Amino acid sequence: MIKMMNYYIYFIVLCIIYSSFVSPLYGYAGFKLDIDYLKVLISLLTIFLLFLASKKTGLIAVYHSLFICVYLVPLLVFFSFAGRSYEYFSVNAVCALLVFLITRYGNIKEIKTFTVSRKMYMYTLSLIVLVYLLLIVRYGGLRYLNFDISKVYDFRREAAEILPSSFAYLSPWIAKFILPITFVLAIVTKNRTLLLYSFTCSILIFALTAHKAPLFYPVVIAINVYLYSRYKYDKLIPALFVVIAIIGLMDFYLNSVLESGSWGWFGSLFIRRTLFVPSLMNDYFVSYFSENAFYIWSNSSISLGILDRIYALNPPNLIGEYYFGDSNMSANVGWVASGYAHAGWIGSIIYSVALSCVMLLLKTYGEKVGEKIVFATSFPLIFSLILSSDFVTALLTHGLAFYVLLIIFMPKENI
Repeated sequence: MIKMMNYYIYFIVLCIIYSSFVSPLYGYAGFKLDIDYLKVLISLLTIFLLFLASKKTGLIAVYHSLFICVYLVPLLVFFSFAGRSYEYFSVNAVCALLVFLITRYGNIKEIKTFTVSRKMYMYTLSLIVLVYLLLIVRYGGLRYLNFDISKVYDFRREAAEILPSSFAYLSPWIAKFILPITFVLAIVTKNRTLLLYSFTCSILIFALTAHKAPLFYPVVIAINVYLYSRYKYDKLIPALFVVIAIIGLMDFYLNSVLESGSWGWFGSLFIRRTLFVPSLMNDYFVSYFSENAFYIWSNSSISLGILDRIYALNPPNLIGEYYFGDSNMSANVGWVASGYAHAGWIGSIIYSVALSCVMLLLKTYGEKVGEKIVFATSFPLIFSLILSSDFVTALLTHGLAFYVLLIIFMPKENI
């Protein structure tokens, strides 16, 4: 009951933030204000329905809480307060419900594999990271070595251009899960040497590639491991998001009253950018492809070139060009909207079933190797799938398939 009340409090605070600050400040960017109280009621009922459908314990329960807070509640606020269509609401609500039901009642059995020792597993991943760093140095990466976070955009393009094209795939794999797995295992096994090594590698990857994410992943991972180990995380997540929303509200308010320029950044970054922009992009995808031809995966490698491309641009760039007049802008969206771009409702449902299977696999192996390890290391990938990544792109380019294989082969030991 407390968890459900936190969902409602979170919804109410986001409604206040949207109507009082996001829409007045950023209405020019698509955040218009058009309150419909029938849609508010529908949204409240949807939250209740998803709460009933959600798992109450275990790793799946944590994923469900994350889905509701990061994805569903901001989307429902946007639906209710920005005059968005019922098509937009329906496809997202139905797909979320489908994921919840499959992952609550479904099950995937463990695949039997050969085993290696935990120490061998950790040191192999550590060696991969070391080889990756040495290759960057070999290709001249030291020329763009930079530890100043404010200057990353001055070096990012040049740092990427000196590397082979294969690093466009390898770098996200290293940063998003190979190094995070090493870091988590160092924490849970209390291996201080490996922990220091992993943290140092995170800093070096940031300095050599000019990408900020590797710098913050260790902090996010450490927090997730700590909280998952000591609290019922599925119940803690809604409470944390209530706190984040209240801080965002206070930040916006102080910015409007003091007008000092020192306030408003937290609300803009964590509330507007992280929560509401994905909802806006989601709506743009559904609106556009409900009236235009679908991609039918003609732009994807899984089509094997059999299908002729329907559009010259990929979906994020097409939406960027249509709504913002900039084909270089990448309007990234999560599994529902990206699936909708490929095949409408059918595409969204296919992606929902596929995402559910991935979550069930992670649940199965979480029971084997430790749920806190799986959640902490899968967090960046799941977060990306929810908000900003096509499923096929995440599976192949972002390394989701390889990550799942690493989890499958991770040795079972007492942790």
